Amino acid sequence: MRTNKWFLVMFVVLLSACTLEEEEPVEEEQPEHEEQIESTYEFGEFSRFEGDSPSEWMQAEPGSLYNEPNDEEKALKILREQAENDVSESQLYYQMLDLVASDYRDYHEYFDQLDDVYDDIVEASAQVREDALQMNVHVIFDAHIEAFTTSEIEPLLYEFLMDMPDDTNVSLKLLGSGRVEEPCETSVDEDSDLPFDEKEAESLHVESYDETPIAHALNSVENIFPSYDEDKPVKNVVYLIAANQDNCDGVPEEVASELDAIINVIGFDVDEETDEYLKAIATAGNGNYVPVTTVEELTRTIEIASIETIQLWRDWQVEWMEDERDRQMVYIDESREQQDEMVEETRLEQERLRTLTDQLEEEFNLNGSMIRSNVNERAVALRNYMEETSLKFRDEAFQAGTMTGN
Repeated sequence: MRTNKWFLVMFVVLLSACTLEEEEPVEEEQPEHEEQIESTYEFGEFSRFEGDSPSEWMQAEPGSLYNEPNDEEKALKILREQAENDVSESQLYYQMLDLVASDYRDYHEYFDQLDDVYDDIVEASAQVREDALQMNVHVIFDAHIEAFTTSEIEPLLYEFLMDMPDDTNVSLKLLGSGRVEEPCETSVDEDSDLPFDEKEAESLHVESYDETPIAHALNSVENIFPSYDEDKPVKNVVYLIAANQDNCDGVPEEVASELDAIINVIGFDVDEETDEYLKAIATAGNGNYVPVTTVEELTRTIEIASIETIQLWRDWQVEWMEDERDRQMVYIDESREQQDEMVEETRLEQERLRTLTDQLEEEFNLNGSMIRSNVNERAVALRNYMEETSLKFRDEAFQAGTMTGN
């Protein structure tokens, strides 16, 4: 009986052994590969985030993972290891900054150059107030018009020139006066006794011609006052009062089209052909043409021209000042845009830091409220500094630039 029991036990053992030899080994399921972060991660200098100066914070190097793909995920893996090692909440806060703090250095450079921008605005505004632009008024009068020698027209021309705004340069050219040796050459009539004592000597030029070289007279307009500041905008206004066509082989219409000036033409008692000839000059010079037949009409036309020229000067002054203001407003608008960008960047940084804090607080036993308080204080301090600096610049620039010249 005992022999049978022993035999049965041996049979079961052998059967179990055979079964184990036939089964395939089962491999254990391996976890998915995760990016390995060394526990000895080297942080940067936290001192760049310390202190209470937003200006210095803006000059600091950004977080090492800032703007990298999945920067928050990478930062969280590093911070988990730090939390497992029971680092303090204060230490975790600076570690977060060292990993994901935003880059404000370009914005700080923008702030640094605002003083230079302000100086430019002040300088430009001073120019607008003092001498926005230079206006040169040129009268080219055909001395073949006998009325010039009368007591009616000559004083009227002088008065027209005297009425021009202060600092306006004026010139008078006489065509066909018979007082030069080479009639078709431009020449300053130094012997002229025309009474322009009320204007400074260097701002008045009187020229006369034996023939009617209209093209020569127009062509010399831009060279009469070569001493003005090249950086100063200049407007030339020409009044051609003629009774004849150019008889010196010139083509006034071509000269007028290339001249940087407004050319107004008055035709005195001209025939139909000359009327069309003079009208073409005015059209090419972007000016007006007025035909007159009597001294009375000529007098009235010159009086109207005086009023219109003074108004034109005023319009140019306003236009110049408005252009300067528009140029200054570009800086002011840019300041607003930069401020909006900077503030938005602080909000993005604040959100990244809060997200990391919330995640670590959920996983570990730490005081997240203390970290969030530091995060919020940093964000508010940066925004206040950015907004105050931008607003201060805009206020000063507006007072120095846009409000001047009125």
